[in-house]
Amino acid sequence: FRSHLSCLKAMVEAQIDMTQEDANGQTPVDWATAANQKMCSHYLLLVDSCQTLSATVSKLQEQMTRSREENQYLKAQLAETCRSKEAIEQELREEFDEKIEEVRKEYVDMTVQLMEKLEKKTQSENAEAELGRKLSTSEARARRAEAEARQLAAKLEEAYEKINRLTDVLENGPNSTSESDAAPLQPSKAKLQEPR
Repeated sequence: FRSHLSCLKAMVEAQIDMTQEDANGQTPVDWATAANQKMCSHYLLLVDSCQTLSATVSKLQEQMTRSREENQYLKAQLAETCRSKEAIEQELREEFDEKIEEVRKEYVDMTVQLMEKLEKKTQSENAEAELGRKLSTSEARARRAEAEARQLAAKLEEAYEKINRLTDVLENGPNSTSESDAAPLQPSKAKLQEPR
């Protein structure tokens, strides 16, 4: 039994696959069990378990390696995404600031234009009011001048009548006053043109 076990150990150390099946589908464990080689069958079962465990560990290590690589790749993608996000946010902030500045300038310009229009309107209203006051004053003066002109015309007419009477008295004598009183005297052009 020991010689068979030594052979099996040598085969295992030589990394020979002890789970291969023969043409009838029998494995070395099946042959040892059939030959009632308990030590060999236990050893082969232990080797099979170890190889299975080793294969499982290898697969797990490969999966861990792939997972680690995928994790690093995802980290790189996440970092790139974060940088892109920061760049986009920065771009959006700059664009937003530009829009705010444009709106502020437009608001300032509109306010200035509105104030200028309001000032012009106020000046126009003040000028219109001043013109209205001047027109009212001018109309009042015109009415006063017209009234004074009528008074002067009346006084001038009285003065012409007196002059005509005096002229008739000087030319015809005192007796002509009755005739002059009978008909209203009108100043003749010749008399009006005589120098005083």
